[in-house]
Amino acid sequence: MKKTSQCCWVLASLLGFFSMQARAGELSPCDSPMVLPGPRVQVFILPYRAESKMTLPGRQLATIMQRHVLFAALKYPSIAIEELTSTGAPCDIERVQQKVLPRLAQGQVAIFLWGRLFEQGDSIRLQSTVSFNAQASDTMTWRIQGDDTAKVNATVPSDPIFFAPRTIPLSFLSMLQSAQAEARRLHRAPDSSSPSWELPQSPDARFGFEVTETKDDWMHIRLIPGGDNGWVPAHALANADELKGAFPELYFVDGLIGYHQLLVNETIRNSPARQRVVDGALASFDQYIQLSNGRAESDARALAAILKGNVRLRSSGQSGWSVEALQAAQIDYEQAEKLSPTSTTANRFYLACTSALCDRGACAEGSEHVHDKFLAAVARNPADQELLKNLNVFYGAAERGNFKVELKDRTVAAQRAIVERAVK
Repeated sequence: MKKTSQCCWVLASLLGFFSMQARAGELSPCDSPMVLPGPRVQVFILPYRAESKMTLPGRQLATIMQRHVLFAALKYPSIAIEELTSTGAPCDIERVQQKVLPRLAQGQVAIFLWGRLFEQGDSIRLQSTVSFNAQASDTMTWRIQGDDTAKVNATVPSDPIFFAPRTIPLSFLSMLQSAQAEARRLHRAPDSSSPSWELPQSPDARFGFEVTETKDDWMHIRLIPGGDNGWVPAHALANADELKGAFPELYFVDGLIGYHQLLVNETIRNSPARQRVVDGALASFDQYIQLSNGRAESDARALAAILKGNVRLRSSGQSGWSVEALQAAQIDYEQAEKLSPTSTTANRFYLACTSALCDRGACAEGSEHVHDKFLAAVARNPADQELLKNLNVFYGAAERGNFKVELKDRTVAAQRAIVERAVK
């Protein structure tokens, strides 16, 4: 039986008992969320706010969604998950963030998931939102040859990500009965045929548990309080395809957790587990993009494609990315542009990566095409400083002869001077 680093779901009163490097999940009221010193990625799941009186099936569906994130994220190391509870006053995201963000240490990331509900007749309308924040910005940098200081940058925005509302019939719950039952059932041995018992079924039931061992696809957990224990399959809700098909944002959140694991966790980056995290994040983002096709959330879909490109580059394990790695990421950034043609963020990532490829003589589009795209992007958003700075670096490389750019009525130097005046 393989032992893992201690993984624990704890109540706040037991916080100091467990290892700082443990994976942890816990329960906290919204007015006092816990920030653990050890885990690199910390996920806070707020109660979905009902905008009308909810029936029992409506509350069950919201709870199943939130519990899905809890179960799915257990496959990642160095992660803390808190299922926040409301103590009367609304669980306000701004208030929670004000209490969490100042307490994040360098290298830690907080992910917040919340939403709103409206039940009408025999269906429920639900909209989810996710945001993520870190002490340091998530910026990708591509160096340009011929100047040790020349580099182009693209930064992942920290703005909230809004998903389109989903209208789900309450009868949908019956489709999830098998997944729910499997997730609630604790077995006496890591075998689906062994004797078992069920966790509380009430949507209002909240409990903590400690994961002490893993074997294959099973977790051994001890309930807190009470101390009873058993085995539960880690895939129970994580593979509930019907749930993710109805709520593709769950794939996005799963990919986001894996992405930030790779971003901030050096242990993962340099271990055999790294490739599993990389493959899982890429697959989750791909599934989200596919299942959200046709929905009014183009910016979220473009961001998923951008993060795919970032995963490919960050997982290459090289100080200077190869042409092959850059070309693979460029495909993702180009997909982001197609998913959201007016997204300045998508433009920045595509242009920065393509500039690096042109600098290496490996951009099929040609530097003139890249220049035209730079001008079009600046015309759409002339105040974007990162975009202007990158264009300035592009012109500097053109002056050194790295790129060939044809300009009418003015020289490259004159054009660069105009851009420099716009850079603050």
